[in-house]
Amino acid sequence: MRTAPVPAAHLGLTWRPLTPPDVDSHLTDLANRAEIADRSLHPFTRSRIAHLLSLPGLDPDRDSLAGFDGTGVLRAAGLVQSEPSHPRALLWATLDPAWRGRGVGRALFAWQEDRAREILLEVADGRTSRIGVHVDAHLADRRRMCVAAGYAPVRTTENLELSLSQVPGRPTPVQPDAVGNAGVRIAAWTPAAGAAARTVHDVAFDGAGAQDPGTWAGLVRRLRPAWSFLAVDGAEPVGFVISSHDPDEDGARVAYTDLLAVRPDRAGAGIGRALLSTALRAYAADDMDVARLDVDARNPARDLYAGLGYRLRGAGVLYSIEL
Repeated sequence: MRTAPVPAAHLGLTWRPLTPPDVDSHLTDLANRAEIADRSLHPFTRSRIAHLLSLPGLDPDRDSLAGFDGTGVLRAAGLVQSEPSHPRALLWATLDPAWRGRGVGRALFAWQEDRAREILLEVADGRTSRIGVHVDAHLADRRRMCVAAGYAPVRTTENLELSLSQVPGRPTPVQPDAVGNAGVRIAAWTPAAGAAARTVHDVAFDGAGAQDPGTWAGLVRRLRPAWSFLAVDGAEPVGFVISSHDPDEDGARVAYTDLLAVRPDRAGAGIGRALLSTALRAYAADDMDVARLDVDARNPARDLYAGLGYRLRGAGVLYSIEL
């Protein structure tokens, strides 16, 4: 098995894989320095870094790389997250602003792509595979680097925000007069709810936005049960909302709506609005300041969010290359 070559020594950094102790001793400091310049929509907080390093199937020894300068300061770091069941890989990286413009970012990007190709070669089994990179729309240099490497923009995602001071005191109920909605109720999240929500998710997204089993497990593991809900018709799940909170997010206390989904045959009946309304009240009850979520720029659900008062905070672009 070939091994992706690390960036050359002439760039001035010594490279090795990341380790869990690096999160507190090096990575968080690097991410904080980068954030001063990047003002990311989804900054690499300590919690997010630890989550990425602990993803099922990610082997830090082979799927991560860290570049240290001569004084032992971490200046660059990258991860390759793979989702074998699709198959696809996502590249995540951060670079010290003081070390930009030297070729380090391009070299790290090249290593990530080489490693991603190795992974996908092992799991693709003749299927089309893809490598993706999420880039905030305002980071023009990073977007140009992706294009120069042969990646094409395939999806724009809008990051929306709602001040929880606008949340009404009572949740929006499911519309009982809508066809088939007479028995629908919003139920609290339980340990067994994950399987039911996954069933709805698979039907709702029909493969287009499907989560790899490992990614789904990570999503369920970090959710807040008190902020996550199922919509059920009798015993049958018809929708869900999953929410989380990053305690290391700087500034406002942020509740994040990770996923909202309703079965297609029940769409347009107010179930999504009732789920999100219930979640918003739960965020407000826990003294969060704002609610945020990401939505595909082409998703009709944008009208629902606009109607609830969400406003555009920024946008991100998924760049992808097909293998």
